[in-house]
Amino acid sequence: MKESINTRVYNKIKEDIMHLELKPKEGVSVQKLADVYGASRTPIREAVLKLSQEGLVNVKPQAKTIIQPVSEERVKQENFIRKSLEISAVPDFLYNCSPYVLDTLHEMIRIMEHAIQKNKISDFCETDRRFHKLIFDTALNELAYEVIESSATHSQRLFFLRLKQHGIPEEVIENYKKMVSDARPGKEDVLRDIIDSHIEQYYSIGNLKELYPDYFA
Repeated sequence: MKESINTRVYNKIKEDIMHLELKPKEGVSVQKLADVYGASRTPIREAVLKLSQEGLVNVKPQAKTIIQPVSEERVKQENFIRKSLEISAVPDFLYNCSPYVLDTLHEMIRIMEHAIQKNKISDFCETDRRFHKLIFDTALNELAYEVIESSATHSQRLFFLRLKQHGIPEEVIENYKKMVSDARPGKEDVLRDIIDSHIEQYYSIGNLKELYPDYFA
């Protein structure tokens, strides 16, 4: 089915917010967004409403729409959700994991390595998203991934900001390789520990608030 203009506009605006092209606390009007994204005001309003529901924009009546700053409290709650769901998915992922899934995960790792070599952070983040989605799909917990995807809007921006600030660390790839090599029953604790450490290290605020104070509430 052909994607609607509303969905295309929403996806593009969200991508630009998540990749900090539209920066936290930046004010944008419906008309400005319509001009930038080449759409009429109606699909822009619909996209902004959906983004508001996801905690990415703050719509003020009779005023500009504001890109939401990163909230420390929201990040804590998002990471709690992410940890709870992803760690809980581990046993089912290992039980259902097939050679085809492992081959696909290995291929995604190769794509991420290529993105690191080219320093293409957006490409890396997109493949990273697919990597985690496949884990949930394999665990037959697609809805759980959708919850993370729609709610983790503040911590995901931190992830992108950290990679932009420090580059893409090889440690991420090494952890993913270990996850795939240990993807078999009996290795639940290993994968849980990797996931827990990964979320704490890359989706938490750390020193980013000091480096980018204007991005935070």
